[in-house]
Amino acid sequence: MVAQCSVKQIIMDYTFIKNKRPDNCCGCEACSYVCPKHIIMMQEDHEGFVYPVVTDETKCISCGGCEKICPATNPTITDDSIKSFCSGHLWSDDDIRASASGGLATAIARSFIERLGGVVYGVAYSADCQLICYEKASTKQDLERFRGSKYAQARKSNDGSSLFMGGKVYKSVLCDLKQGVPVLFIGLPCEIAALTNITKHRFVNLFTIELVCHGPTSQKVHRDFLKELEEENGSTISSFSVRYKNFGWKPYYIRAVFADNAVSDYLTTFHESAYGIAFRYLKRPSCAKCNFKLGNSSAGLQADITVGDFHYAGPSLEAWNKWGSSVGYVHSDKGTQLVKLAEESFDFYETNPIYALKSSYALAHAVKKQINRALFSKTFVTQGLSFASSHYTVKAIDRCLKVKKMIICSLVSLRNMLRKCLR
Repeated sequence: MVAQCSVKQIIMDYTFIKNKRPDNCCGCEACSYVCPKHIIMMQEDHEGFVYPVVTDETKCISCGGCEKICPATNPTITDDSIKSFCSGHLWSDDDIRASASGGLATAIARSFIERLGGVVYGVAYSADCQLICYEKASTKQDLERFRGSKYAQARKSNDGSSLFMGGKVYKSVLCDLKQGVPVLFIGLPCEIAALTNITKHRFVNLFTIELVCHGPTSQKVHRDFLKELEEENGSTISSFSVRYKNFGWKPYYIRAVFADNAVSDYLTTFHESAYGIAFRYLKRPSCAKCNFKLGNSSAGLQADITVGDFHYAGPSLEAWNKWGSSVGYVHSDKGTQLVKLAEESFDFYETNPIYALKSSYALAHAVKKQINRALFSKTFVTQGLSFASSHYTVKAIDRCLKVKKMIICSLVSLRNMLRKCLR
């Protein structure tokens, strides 16, 4: 992507030159939503990530809407400083097990609906688990589908086709806001940034939670993994999780429940699965240059509160729980209000800011592009997910990187020992 090019030109270039991707595009679908002529559609590329394409260049009126709304090239600069920290977990262990970490977002969302009479927008699997998209919850029961991590990028429209009109969730959010309904939107930092550009801080009834983001993989990875499981077991999947808590919070497990009760549940550690390997190598290209990180002067965090795993928590800290702990970074008065809503079902503990910041490296840093990403992508597209994840070249590079890391760690340890001896 050339910096001086307009967003419209980039989109058009991608439309007619298929091998040229706008690598700054975060897939928020805002440009498709705002186009008055409805000629900007979202289309999956060969890796399964969606990008905007212009279906009819002659109908473009050069209104500049796509340029103004794009959070990648025209972000809203916000004060993303951290006002306060919080950590802890839900009261019930059984309740925590159903959450990705300690359940802070769940506690907030439940009280938001119950006490404020609001609605919550979050990410859920479709009934057949094949599609990941944004949905609206008006009851506590509806919220259950939002729980747990989804590691593939969610669509902002519940359309499973490869070419579709994007950003439908934003239309629904704006409709609720204009009617005076309190809205809680839970999403990734770039999606919060898109919503911020759309709403322009006009609504006091809009509250936002962003998740600490390590970069999503594509929905093609998700679909192909489920397809391979279904073909291997001869049954369709009725329930799926990428962070099932089998024996505790960590390690993460993938669990698939099949519709045919005669077929046993599929269970394996996430990082050793083909899904986990793809998640490590095949991130959206824009994630390597993400500006929506704490302290980034060109954009920064945009939500009222950021929520993530309290990885630093251990048995020595009160906030620790065997089944998971959450950490929250409050950025605004609205964020403080959200935290107070959760107090009726969430155990909060005093949080050391140093521990909280050490817990989430991705809060302030973009993901690093894997050196063998291109190899993995090519193998995945041509040979399939299973072959790509077990490809000997990929594994060989992995081993080399592990050896390199061990050597560096050894050298650092040796250096530290020498320094102590010379004192």
